Amino acid sequence: INTPSGTNCWRDGVNYAEMARILSRHLHNAGWLKQEEIATALWAKATLQLQSHYHHVVGPAMIAWGNCHERLGNVGRAKQIYAVIIADFAWIVDKWKANMAFSENNVSTLRCLKVALEKTLSIRTNAENASQLTTLLNKVEQIEII
Repeated sequence: INTPSGTNCWRDGVNYAEMARILSRHLHNAGWLKQEEIATALWAKATLQLQSHYHHVVGPAMIAWGNCHERLGNVGRAKQIYAVIIADFAWIVDKWKANMAFSENNVSTLRCLKVALEKTLSIRTNAENASQLTTLLNKVEQIEII
């Protein structure tokens, strides 16, 4: 990525991820769920490949992808996607404990964590780690900026 062609490749990849996001919204609005899932998968995978350190960018893509799987009836896959969000984003609650001001990016990350927790708790099929998830959700809900 340090070379000019590497920078162009990264920029192109980010643009492709954005095109996949726009396509997924279009397919969602058109009611084409199977195609929407393909577009959200492209969006999420491109975003994860190129911008994995930007939680505020990754979160919406992953939430959209998990949501598609939920609506397709693939609750197991949706739970896997939401579990990744929870595992990767739980740090934000500890950051809040440190009384640090939240940037708009952190607010987006926190909102995605909240959605992933709520969806996981609503679709879970057994009592796996419900108490831990509920505790984390309660902590997220105590943060007033949501």
